[in-house]
Formats: sequence, structure tokens, C-alpha cells
Amino acid sequence: MRRLHGTLPTALALVFVAAACSGSGDGDGTSGSASTGPSASQDAANSGPGLVDKPEQTDRAAGTAPEESTGAGDSADQDAPTALPVVTTVLPTVPEVGVPGIDSVDLFCRSWSEFAGSFQALALASTLATGDLAAQRSEVVASGAIVAAVDGLDEHLPPELEDEREVLIIEFAGPMERRAVRASADLAVAGLTTEQSDQLSEVWLTALVIAGVDEPDIELDIPADLAPAVEEAVASFSRSVPLIHEDPSLITDASVPLTEAYIVENCPDQGTLGGNDVIEQP
Repeated sequence: MRRLHGTLPTALALVFVAAACSGSGDGDGTSGSASTGPSASQDAANSGPGLVDKPEQTDRAAGTAPEESTGAGDSADQDAPTALPVVTTVLPTVPEVGVPGIDSVDLFCRSWSEFAGSFQALALASTLATGDLAAQRSEVVASGAIVAAVDGLDEHLPPELEDEREVLIIEFAGPMERRAVRASADLAVAGLTTEQSDQLSEVWLTALVIAGVDEPDIELDIPADLAPAVEEAVASFSRSVPLIHEDPSLITDASVPLTEAYIVENCPDQGTLGGNDVIEQP
């Protein structure tokens, strides 16, 4: 029996752990996650989608010598049917690079990866980014993608998760979406059209896929003609909204166990983008 632990608020708390570990000098080469970094790939013993059949080794492969024939005329041995190999199953592992599920044909899973992947990367940037206003710039550029991702979660919610719709959309994802709505408004005040804001969303998602969620300084290829308006919006946003890891509104006790279980069992990230760990219980 399995129990799920962790939500985006819990994952956000791990950002602080990542920040502390990054300066500890252990040199183990691992990096924290934002909302926080994705967990290691799921244990092969856990159940999940996309099982792959894997035949066990035959006796010969295992080192057991076959019985010698008693003669050319031993028809009983020759006619004996060959035993079929026993089949076991192996779980596919979650990719360690990129953002798993961001190109999924399942639109709910895709929206989840866009939202949770963006949250992770931006939360990490708010703690570890080294450039001047780099974290705020990334969040402003990503704002349209985040709003669209939350809309996608709402629009493509599986019927079996209907009971958690309000908690998921309003309480769970709502605080981060409100920050994104504010950043999008700053872009509009700076003079960007809806189409130009959509262009920035593509800039963000492309950069996120290339860099992955564990890179605090994601390089953004902002078109030159949009750069002045983006900088104006970044300045306004940074004056009025705290960094992600300083924002108390992002800490919520919203609980969506059905959604978490669905993501673990059906989406390519298997819950890692939300900071979930699957723990075996006796």
C-alpha cells in the first residue's frame, strides 16, 4: 500500500533546503528543486503506467547446464515442449533532464508539467539566481505560460478528479497564478499586446525545456523589440511583489490527494514535479 507525501507548498519548502545545501561545500554535484527539484526516478517496484515486459533469464543464462542427450534416438527429449520464460515488469524511469510531460498528448498532464515545472524553476531562481532581477525577469516572461497552464488544468481536468477541482485550481494553484496575473498586467501596462505576451510564453517554455527545472539562471532569448517593455514590467513587478521564497501567500494547506495519485499513475513526471515521494507502507 502506498501513501503520497508532498504538495507544491511542501516542495517550495525544499527550495530553502536546496539553498542551504548549495553553500555547504559537500561537492556531491546534486541540485535542489524549486517548487522544488524533481525527485529521483520512481522505484522499479512501484506500480505505474507504461509497464515494460522483461523476460527472466533462462536456465542456460543463469549458468545451469542442460542435461546431456542419451542418444540420437531419444525422441522423448526431442519432442518435449520448450518452457516459456517467466515475464516480469519494469517501470519506466522519469527523465533526469528537461521537463517530463511538457510535450504529453494528455493535455491535463501537459498543463501540469507546464505549471509545476515553471513553479519549480522559478522558485529555485528566487533563491539562487545570480543576475540582477534575474528571478523576477524569468517570472514576468513566464507569466503568460503559467496562467495558460492553470487554465489547462481546469479545462482538461479528468472526470474522476471533479471533486477536487475547486481546491486544485483556486487553493492549490491559485496563489502562483495570481502572481502570474499581476506580472501579465505589468506587461500590458508596459505596452505589450496579447500576441506579444504569448510570444514571451513561448520564449519561456522553450528555455525551460532546454535548461530543465534545476537551473536557477535560465537563459531567455527575449526578442530585442520586446526587451524594453519587459524591463519596464520587471521593474514594476519587483517593486510590488516579493520573491517567491519570501511570499507567504504561496504557503497553503490545500490538499489534493486524488489529483496527486492520478498524476503519479498517469503523467510522465509521476509526481516528481510536485515534490511527491511515493513511500511503501507495510
